[in-house]
Amino acid sequence: MSRKIHPPYYRTIRVLCTGRVDPLFIFEAFKSGADGVLICGCRLGECKYFEGNLQA
Repeated sequence: MSRKIHPPYYRTIRVLCTGRVDPLFIFEAFKSGADGVLICGCRLGECKYFEGNLQA
């Protein structure tokens, strides 16, 4: 992960697996005024946690 400096309105939240991201967290982000949510995960077939990227 690059160590670029992002504007103060960006927030990075790291999780072990995108499959563990509760959809309510995304809803809460929009409810709190976020313009968008970006979730980056493993490529298909390369998930360390079997099928977490498919769940996401």
